[in-house]
Amino acid sequence: MLYPAWVGSFYRIVRFGFGAALIALLAMWAVSTLSWPFSRDQGILAWAGSVVRAGGVPYRDAWDVKGPIALVPFAATQFLFGRNMWGIRVFDLLIGVANLTALAIAAHRFWDRITAEYAVILGALFATWLNFAISAQPDEWCGCALTVIVAILSSTKQAITLRSVAACSFLVGLCVLQKPVYAVFILLLVPFIDRRSRAIRKSIIAALLGFSLPIVATLIYFGFHRAVASLIDTYLLFNLRAHVKVEGSPAEQVRYFLYAWQAFLPLAAGVPLAIFGAVVLTTRSSRLGALYLLWFSLNVFIIIVQGKYFEYQFVPLVAPVALGGGLALRQLRDFRPAAATVVLMTFILLFINDPLRSVKEWISYRSGKISRNQYDAHFVYLNKNHYDSGTIRLLATYVREHSTKTDTIQVWGFDAGINYLADRAAPSRFGYTYPLEIGSKNPYLQGYRAEFLDKIHEKPPVYVLVPSQDAFGSMPASDQSFNEFTGFHDFVLARYNVEKTIENWTLYRLR
Repeated sequence: MLYPAWVGSFYRIVRFGFGAALIALLAMWAVSTLSWPFSRDQGILAWAGSVVRAGGVPYRDAWDVKGPIALVPFAATQFLFGRNMWGIRVFDLLIGVANLTALAIAAHRFWDRITAEYAVILGALFATWLNFAISAQPDEWCGCALTVIVAILSSTKQAITLRSVAACSFLVGLCVLQKPVYAVFILLLVPFIDRRSRAIRKSIIAALLGFSLPIVATLIYFGFHRAVASLIDTYLLFNLRAHVKVEGSPAEQVRYFLYAWQAFLPLAAGVPLAIFGAVVLTTRSSRLGALYLLWFSLNVFIIIVQGKYFEYQFVPLVAPVALGGGLALRQLRDFRPAAATVVLMTFILLFINDPLRSVKEWISYRSGKISRNQYDAHFVYLNKNHYDSGTIRLLATYVREHSTKTDTIQVWGFDAGINYLADRAAPSRFGYTYPLEIGSKNPYLQGYRAEFLDKIHEKPPVYVLVPSQDAFGSMPASDQSFNEFTGFHDFVLARYNVEKTIENWTLYRLR
């Protein structure tokens, strides 16, 4: 059926206007994230980064279970932008742009320019679902590195160059410095390595050199600071002995995985479309199909191996789902253009609410209609007792105003971000108390507690802060573990007075 020329012109104008409005909204949402407060994990990493920034060494002076590479952006942004919460958001936005750029390049090489446009739209929409707590996380940054690897590998129809092998292996090595399990992504290179025996040997050498470079550099750094033992003891041995434990039967693991999957909207909504795209891709190119399936399935594998199913662990899957969805929309456009438009609009309607709300709250805050405390009230994770960014800011402000910069404070809980925001050091390397309270799963418990008690007796903190009813997962509430740790509990009751209560937190002041 033929339409008058003005109908086509009107449609193009509407489409352009709608596209411009969507881009403007996404740009405003991106800017609004710069005002987001820290979540719990970001607070811990910011505190550890501040210790490194002040000349300390990870693990030896700031204990954490995450890999050493996780602290680099936090220490670097503090060096560049000072002590604040927006510097890491700038870095996170740059990573997001890099991820979308690599996604566009990969999608274009997998199919064509239109596929790349669809993939980027979906990827940007999915990114708006990453709230303040699960964005700006090391897993997200590793996901970007994996997308870059896929973009590099998709550039060739035959064997990749040794330079590309080394570059991709280097990126995998960086990811391993966040979590050792990321080493499995070296398998992405397999479909693209020259099968001739001599070429295979060269490729293996190039892969080993690229992979080992960041790891060797890390060992040199820790060796220079005489802290290799701390690196191995915490990042490798502690995680292997106390942290990497998959509990429950295989059936229970599948149930946990599917539940977490369904709760993560980009996957629940995007995977059915991505499966269709993957099937179409595989019929066109077995090599690119194998690359895509490896990319997707290895991400699923490491989620299951970790056995925790935290939301941020699913974030690296966003890019492959967006690419698969872009492929599917491209096929629908060829078959039924109207169907492709309907599906895309459905995704926009599914995801548009979060950026709209975020921008509205941000405009209210920046225009002075609401205070910073009122703005922070929007950033609660799970529940107010578990994590309330407004309460964390109030605690940090109170401690900073009632202590000196040379004083130390001990947060008995999981919120070392209070130390960071208050600009007050912890009396020991245990800025948060996970390693001191995970019970029978922690073979280091007694040694860590003895070390902790030695430090606080040597230099008692001016404040001890203890929250109540903040339990999550298998962890006990902090007030429960505080009462159970009699050596510390008795020390506090003997030498401290209750000075103030803020929300569910009790502040003890040294007499």
